Amino acid sequence: MRCYGLSDQQVMDMPIQRFWLLSENVSRVLAEESQRLIRVIMAATVGGDVMKDVMGEIEHQLSTVSVEQERDEKGINRLKELARG
Repeated sequence: MRCYGLSDQQVMDMPIQRFWLLSENVSRVLAEESQRLIRVIMAATVGGDVMKDVMGEIEHQLSTVSVEQERDEKGINRLKELARG
């Protein structure tokens, strides 16, 4: 599942409910990638400030790091319940 960066083994090991949830969202992930690609192509065509803006947005997304926050045990337990089906 290239869209999620999972190996074949990771896909095989996941619960079937989670697989179908991820599978249903593949088209959304691909649409987002396509939209970004179109923006980059348009920016490259126009050039100048448009290109700088688009590249700045992409660089910002690449440099954004998730910050670990306080664990939400109640929320984590609820997610585990949902994963069990």
